[in-house]
Amino acid sequence: MVAIKKVINFRHLSLVTGNISELKKILTKFLNLKIIKNFPIQSGAYINQLTGIKDAKIKVIYFELTNSIILEVIEYSKKTKKNQKANSIGFSHFSITVKNIDQLYKESKKYDIKFISEPLLTAKNKIKVAYIIVMGESLIELVQELP
Repeated sequence: MVAIKKVINFRHLSLVTGNISELKKILTKFLNLKIIKNFPIQSGAYINQLTGIKDAKIKVIYFELTNSIILEVIEYSKKTKKNQKANSIGFSHFSITVKNIDQLYKESKKYDIKFISEPLLTAKNKIKVAYIIVMGESLIELVQELP
């Protein structure tokens, strides 16, 4: 008997933020991500039922990470603050490949971004990598593949 694959494809990655306007600036200016769709504030019975949050109001923006992967950014009107660390239970971070990690390191001072360390070379010197904390909320891994 042949097992039938139940997952068709990866749809999107969702990131909850406490300040969607500031994160939008970082994603569009610092990482040059393209906005695919900026939704009006969503609320009502459907959102309440979907999220399990009473009187939920959300702002949502879709960004294009790559040609086939979407980053969904959400801001809830009711917020819960959580300090994200690499060893937290649940989703830890998402990783993106960048063109020039050292340039991003220099530019990060203009934004609410903290590099945990300077970009580091892997043992075989084929990749430079760094974790960044965006707005004190989310952990993102930046990776540059070296020639």
